[in-house]
Amino acid sequence: MALYTDTVMDHFMHPRNVGEIPNADGVGEVGNAKCGDIMKMYLKIDGDTITDQTPAGGAIIPGKSTVLLYASAAKPTDKCVVPQLVGKTPSDANTSATAAGLFIRFSGTTGSESSSIRVLSQSIEAGTEVGAGTVVTVQLGDTSVRD
Repeated sequence: MALYTDTVMDHFMHPRNVGEIPNADGVGEVGNAKCGDIMKMYLKIDGDTITDQTPAGGAIIPGKSTVLLYASAAKPTDKCVVPQLVGKTPSDANTSATAAGLFIRFSGTTGSESSSIRVLSQSIEAGTEVGAGTVVTVQLGDTSVRD
């Protein structure tokens, strides 16, 4: 039996939504370097109380993702347009979603090495305007498998 699932290994080998906040007011790091479980958090602070975060609390996001915490009266109201992800490879879908300012969550066939894995559906329709940091769930499948 494998120590880690294929999904965990995929996220480790192909990190998604990683990055830094430029000119961060604070940076924190915690974890265990021996096993590689390290989280680094960048903070931009304008006030003394956390007022909001992106993505919203309770959202399921991939490991090594960025969570933005806001300490001002309101978080920015930046909007993003959801790109067309259906038909793309998981890597291309992740690149498109990240470039649009969105998080992506994969479900379905994530453990296959097949080059025929494609996005079959997405939780938010392409062209929809949403808040920056919204999580779009995509369903993956092997398009070479026929009924």
